[in-house]
Amino acid sequence: MLYRAVLARAAVILTLAMAVGGCTFPTEESEMSFKYTAYGGDNYDQVLEITSDGFSGVAMDLDITPLDEGGQPISGVTVTSAFGSYRGNQVIPPFFTDYDVLKFEGDRANEVRDVRVEIRDLDQIDYPEMEEAVTYARFDDGAPVGEDVTFDAIELTNPNDDALAVKVALMSWGERPESDPQQFEWAIPLDDVYTVPANGKKMVKLPSGLADEHVVTIETYGADPSHAEDAVADRSEWRVRAGRKPQP
Repeated sequence: MLYRAVLARAAVILTLAMAVGGCTFPTEESEMSFKYTAYGGDNYDQVLEITSDGFSGVAMDLDITPLDEGGQPISGVTVTSAFGSYRGNQVIPPFFTDYDVLKFEGDRANEVRDVRVEIRDLDQIDYPEMEEAVTYARFDDGAPVGEDVTFDAIELTNPNDDALAVKVALMSWGERPESDPQQFEWAIPLDDVYTVPANGKKMVKLPSGLADEHVVTIETYGADPSHAEDAVADRSEWRVRAGRKPQP
């Protein structure tokens, strides 16, 4: 994705950060910025870019207000996201731009063209700097497969010089009129936080309730290594997490 980009930083600032007994300065709200893109072209629609200019990784509680094309708030529209950035589930590394994908629901959801973002709470997370995002490859029965077939495992690759804690989300996309931005139908975060070794790989098996069920989009994002969710393998519970009704 084009949204992930490392921000330039001066060597003198890095030297100063390392000189403070190995500790980093806390990231301030003023060092966080947001950019919303309704139509992504070759990338996802309804993307919220999140940029940190601070020394510490952060997780946030956000108020996200949907706006129409005139910049006016739209009442009665709820906002969720694929990675849960707005409720502290996504970690933004220091000096990095990452993104989340928003979903709007309500009578006027198709009118959303921008958002206003306010930070309610900013938690400091011990997270290393990263140059590139963790990538993935799909596997089925132990062999690599393409993106147009089902799969039962994901191999994560970390091209950075530090081990990284990440989560993985599987996303399915709904159909919308051509004039409206496309949004995901559901997004399921896998229950674990996966630590991928520096310049290494990690194989992740899908739970039985998800393996071979869908051909979906996969995304990785930063996670707090101390906050894994309770493991769930039952298909009905996965559907509940994804905002879908349980099935018999």
